[in-house]
Amino acid sequence: MSATADDATTNTGFPILRPIPRSWLVVHLITLALIAIVLIDAGRGLWFYYDEWDFLAARAEWHLLTPHNGHLSLFPQLLTTLVKGVVGLHSYWPFLALTFAAHLAAIHMIWRIMMRLAVHPAIALLMATLFGVLAAGGDNSLWAFQVGFITPLVTGIGALLLAMRPLTAWRTAWVCVLLLVGVGFASTGLPLALAVVLYIWVRHGWRKTAIVGGVFAVVYGTWYLLFARGTTGADGFGIHSLKDVMLRVPEFFSHGFVDSIGKVLPFAGLAGALAVAVIIGMVLDLRRASLRTIDPTYVLVFAALTFGVMTALTRVGLGNDAASAGRYVYIYAGLLTPVVGRLLSRLAANGRVAVGAICAVLVILIGYNAAGLVEFGRGLAAREQTVNRAISAALTIDDGRAELDKRTPAALVAPTLTMTDIRSFVARGQYTPVPFTPTDLLEARVNMFLTPVHKAAAPPQGSTCETPSSGYLAFDPASQFVYVPTAGDVGVVAKEGDGTSTYTRTHIPTPGLYELTGLDSSIALSLAAGDAGGLCVVARQ
Repeated sequence: MSATADDATTNTGFPILRPIPRSWLVVHLITLALIAIVLIDAGRGLWFYYDEWDFLAARAEWHLLTPHNGHLSLFPQLLTTLVKGVVGLHSYWPFLALTFAAHLAAIHMIWRIMMRLAVHPAIALLMATLFGVLAAGGDNSLWAFQVGFITPLVTGIGALLLAMRPLTAWRTAWVCVLLLVGVGFASTGLPLALAVVLYIWVRHGWRKTAIVGGVFAVVYGTWYLLFARGTTGADGFGIHSLKDVMLRVPEFFSHGFVDSIGKVLPFAGLAGALAVAVIIGMVLDLRRASLRTIDPTYVLVFAALTFGVMTALTRVGLGNDAASAGRYVYIYAGLLTPVVGRLLSRLAANGRVAVGAICAVLVILIGYNAAGLVEFGRGLAAREQTVNRAISAALTIDDGRAELDKRTPAALVAPTLTMTDIRSFVARGQYTPVPFTPTDLLEARVNMFLTPVHKAAAPPQGSTCETPSSGYLAFDPASQFVYVPTAGDVGVVAKEGDGTSTYTRTHIPTPGLYELTGLDSSIALSLAAGDAGGLCVVARQ
């Protein structure tokens, strides 16, 4: 195999797909096994949290075509329902195994496309391994719920590999199936579908494009018109003005790429320089290529750019820090790894010293990220196990009252999990309580019983409203009201004896002056001063 990523094409314009030597395949399979060991180690103690409860709740079962945050989540919902029906909530591993399998498949597909396109085999191996242990991508690789986010990467690259060859009838059919399956897991399949369809147009002409694009548009478009039109998938975090489009979206977009690079490195300050280097490398690489002979790795670059634009348009309201959230870093890394491998292979053409230096750097990054992934998993497990204990604590104080039906004992980590859901799990034999601490019980009491009662639209005239800019504000329910200028969640710290709550909050439905009731006088409260638009406390008169 050539050690360089030459622009080799057949006389029909198709890229020459290099055979994969068996020896390198064996080494790759060994690295996959090692990555699996790291994932299992990092996954110890993980449990269900946050969006997972949207799929686990009995009320969501078999609602397979209902959009979740704007995504068609047919297959994740189906898989979750089926696995829950077999093992209940007694173990997280069966759910997590699906995500591990999807993640390992994504690693393999990234490695395979690099090997087929003549990326240096050692560089392809190490780049794929680096992606496999990506610490910043732990939000995806260590969260069972994200099987939906990961799988479109697998199906999209698979469709691209098929499109890199002459499209026979059966290959065309499989491209359609893969693209539709991908988008059936999550909307992350959309940028990959668009990229593959455009590649088909360039390589195969308009007839094949019309078939693949038409089938995809009809099926996905029908679902969107029937089930998703008019839904608020962006949760209000998308664009709202021309300023957002002209200023905030480009800023969010650039932060997504540059900050994502920084999260792969021990020294995030190098991210900007490396981003510029990659851009220059791609420009120099592309200047000799025509549209028809462009290397397929750039199809994935186009998908990454499209994904970045879509994310910016729908999530810009979350702020620039959200642009490089772990789930996005994972997608950027997966889509850009092949082109980076291609560029590094060009550098490796300078000789064995260059190859050795590149491989040494990649090995260091692999070690750094593997350690970071395990550490990330430990922190994630500590947070997620609070949900398990909170459920168990809540069951000991739940008296079945209807007013508790919609209350959640783990408001911060599982905000959509209600007592109705928990009662259903227990009734079906799907949940077994675990031991919990007095602090867990305190948190469950605060989350379930603390109740805001609206008293007035504004503080009494002439009253003093104590409002620090940050930190927590001591609050005495017996002698004070709380005023919130905007609706929202308010973080709460509760203390009773030696116990101090951490994962507690209350929801304020509308602006106004509120009394907080429902808790014993033995519990001391503090409220997050910056929440709900900057709250303040007012003495009762």
